[in-house]
Amino acid sequence: KLNAEKPRPVALPHMVAELGKTARTKIPIKNETPDTSLVNITLSNPSHFILHSQKKVAVPGGSSIEVEVTFIPSDLSFGDNQACTMEFSSPQLGEWSYTIQGQGARPTVMEPLN
Repeated sequence: KLNAEKPRPVALPHMVAELGKTARTKIPIKNETPDTSLVNITLSNPSHFILHSQKKVAVPGGSSIEVEVTFIPSDLSFGDNQACTMEFSSPQLGEWSYTIQGQGARPTVMEPLN
């Protein structure tokens, strides 16, 4: 009998955003099967990270899609309070996850409002 373990999370590049601003990144979801697969997405830190798609997405067979995530800093620290684990699960594609670290930066001069 062969048992497979869940893969370790893949660390994505750190996200840095000035306080009062945001940073965005896109994460690809690839489906190498011939059939459309449904993928469930969960974020461990919705206070600092926003998913710009449904929590369940359909990925057509033989293609890929991208989901966008926005980081919203709340302070200048770099630690667990501004970190997130993004988990993906699908009966057809399996389970995998990413870790994202965010850090707030000191604000610079903002653009004037018109």
